Amino acid sequence: MSENEKASVLFVDDEPGVLKALARVIPDEPYEVRTCEDPERALEEIMQNAPTVVVADFYMPKMNGPALLKKVRALDEAIVRMVLTGKPDVTAVLDAVKQGSIYRFLLKPWDEDELKMSLLQALDHHRLLRERDTLLASLQRHRQTAENLEESHPGITALPKRQGGAYVLSEKDLPKSR
Repeated sequence: MSENEKASVLFVDDEPGVLKALARVIPDEPYEVRTCEDPERALEEIMQNAPTVVVADFYMPKMNGPALLKKVRALDEAIVRMVLTGKPDVTAVLDAVKQGSIYRFLLKPWDEDELKMSLLQALDHHRLLRERDTLLASLQRHRQTAENLEESHPGITALPKRQGGAYVLSEKDLPKSR
């Protein structure tokens, strides 16, 4: 997500009243709120317009929340996935958390402050995941550059480096002039 893109939260619940209540609770937050009643339609929405966070009801008729969030993870691991449930099946929730499909689960009825804080933490978690991915890609590029240098100039990576990573060359390291 670039700095110009607005973060978004997609709530998926088969009960329209719950979705309206959720949207009413968080009208002035620094992210866009979208809702969807159908998990399959939610997947289409996610593919077209990937949200930052998906919060899914645990029990839905066509597809339960953990199954939906597992599919969301397959589409984009950086989308933060959360479950909202009124009847927690602790074993099922823990299994989903262990599999890595769920970042956090919240209980119905929700506490407004807890919900808002959890969503802000999820957005921060997403930002950290994106930063990590950027840094890992940069590190991989640097490693590839070092490998290419070593291949074309054997021994160059064994030269001493300064703290900033610059190679230190002395007269003895330079090629002899003719």
